[in-house]
Amino acid sequence: MKDGVYRSLCGMCHNSCGIIARIESGKLAELKGDPEHPANRGYLCSKVAAIEEITRSPDRLQTPLKKTSAGFREISWDAAFDFAAEKLSAVLRKYGPKGLIRCGGAPVNYEARDGFQYLMKVCGSVSGTGSSSSCMVPRATAFNFMIGGKPEPDFDNADMIIMWGSNPAATNRLGNYCAYDGVNKVLDRARNRGASVIFIDPLRSESIKNSDEWIPINNGTDSVLALAMIRHIVENGLYHKDFVSTYTVGFEKLAEQAQPYSPESAADITGIPAEAIISLADRFAKSPRATICDGNGLDMYCNTVYTVQTIVALLGLTGRIDAEGGVVFLPFVPQRALNDLNPADMALRYKFPLFRDVPFSALKEALLSNDPDSPKAMIVHHANPAIINANSARTKAALEKLEFLMVDDIFMTATAQLADLVLPSVSSFERYCYKAYSSFDRGFAALSRPLFDAPGQAKTVFEMEYEIAKRINPSASHPFWDDKSWINFVLSPSHITFDMLDEQQIVYIDKPVVYHKYKSAGFATPSKKMELYSERMKKSGYSPVPIVCDASGGTQNENAEEYPLLVTNRRPGAFVQTTLHNLSSLTGNNPMPEMWISKQDADENGIFNKSVVIVETKNGRGEFMANIRPEQKKGLIALDFGWGNPTDNGADFNMLTDDSVYDPIGGGSPQRIFRGRIAARP
Repeated sequence: MKDGVYRSLCGMCHNSCGIIARIESGKLAELKGDPEHPANRGYLCSKVAAIEEITRSPDRLQTPLKKTSAGFREISWDAAFDFAAEKLSAVLRKYGPKGLIRCGGAPVNYEARDGFQYLMKVCGSVSGTGSSSSCMVPRATAFNFMIGGKPEPDFDNADMIIMWGSNPAATNRLGNYCAYDGVNKVLDRARNRGASVIFIDPLRSESIKNSDEWIPINNGTDSVLALAMIRHIVENGLYHKDFVSTYTVGFEKLAEQAQPYSPESAADITGIPAEAIISLADRFAKSPRATICDGNGLDMYCNTVYTVQTIVALLGLTGRIDAEGGVVFLPFVPQRALNDLNPADMALRYKFPLFRDVPFSALKEALLSNDPDSPKAMIVHHANPAIINANSARTKAALEKLEFLMVDDIFMTATAQLADLVLPSVSSFERYCYKAYSSFDRGFAALSRPLFDAPGQAKTVFEMEYEIAKRINPSASHPFWDDKSWINFVLSPSHITFDMLDEQQIVYIDKPVVYHKYKSAGFATPSKKMELYSERMKKSGYSPVPIVCDASGGTQNENAEEYPLLVTNRRPGAFVQTTLHNLSSLTGNNPMPEMWISKQDADENGIFNKSVVIVETKNGRGEFMANIRPEQKKGLIALDFGWGNPTDNGADFNMLTDDSVYDPIGGGSPQRIFRGRIAARP
């Protein structure tokens, strides 16, 4: 890259903070947060320390690699493109479009969302899978079926904020796509003007130190708490009667469903005293303006969809939907979808008719059972399914059933090790990209610029897919061929162009926030109302009202004598999912995955702070570094996840987890609740 000062985006997590970088002699001379970017307003987290190391790391993939009987060997790009087209074409001829599936990861930027999507369209395939069943999409499913979309919390106008399973200090995420005028300032602003901030979480996370109250709920019992709050609100007439009578269906059915869950009975299950449940329900219902931020802590259970439905119901019963200080549907930048997905066709093949994608848990079982409908080839982009999904051993065995596996990445991952073809990709700091945001001002798009030249022969994903698509179907239309032309194509519905972004870096769309849109347009549901009772769910064989079911799928009480501890997981804020654990600029305080443990459990097992501990379950074992925490619940340990790639030498958390049960609606496995035992390493 030419020397100069560049406004760009970080792109390492969903927040996509604005950055200003000064490049001198091809190196990063200065980096600071962009004070004009609404996502961060100048704030930057610790991950930016790795920006230059990502480009210069000796671990970077630099040439295409083809697997042979003697291991991987380097090949040219033309040979790689020819090989990919040959193998994919053979699968399509033999099995048709259903033989090919794309596996995508968290769309922290839109290159991650869109890479290889148009190639799938060229191949005629609509099948998609990934990490969605363990991250956000089950929660979005609950919102979609009740109110037709997922709104954003209105923090700056709320008098009471409940952070339910959310840890923004680690994730830098307070909503879905919203830029909140400085992610690190939002909750402090709220508290400074007198709003109360309450965290509901089994763990005392990094975020709780800046809250007014922490409610330490037992893992996976959130639906019981919500239903007990609903019962109290209904019985005491604290619900929003006009909203409920005019804009909802199924109120009586929901009230009946909540009846068994008195605050007293809920206390025994949740570990929260009855008087605390009553107090929380009273304060939430009586607060002039209140909101709930649902977080990733509610995912990775067998009851996520039903649980989040109870939380959505709380918001609806109290009139907080699309209301000032509640949760709000915000304006967003119009964009073009690259593949005309048919979720119903995809999901019905794997018995998940309501879910957007094919849950990886269902795909895994189809592969392992040699289901004739299972795909035979997989393209993996911005994803690492080998270690992100429960029971890594069975996941890897399933991936090895594929006739062809192609992975593009910047480092060799656990999934790439299994691939037939590995393609070296550019990083977030070596190509153009964009991110679209909503906000309580206006929606906008921002440009991410390359700061460095990519190492070796690394290419953008759009260059890769264009070359492969040309070889598979030379006559097929492919309207973009690199990152710039992709941006123009995808943003064409908004009339935002690459040149506009390159000139301004942030381009706004002129759509102000409007509250209570349902009063004129209704909700995006079949009834046009908020559906506390869902006929669509009933027709698909699910409960039409949210129910309480075991978050562990019935496994949390198995082998309790042999495995006396409950185990959950956490994500350290220095890393992003399974990435960055090989970078020395980030691993100084986290040289290996940690285990959070109470002092009582540590003393009983002869474990000292910072000592190495062996954690064992019925599925596997791994080593973790003890972090003794006085506030940790006795009997519960929390393990860091994300390690397990060949470059990080850390324990793969998912070698311990169980994949024999999963959420019947969203396919999530109980990665946040299972049984284990510990011992000090000899």
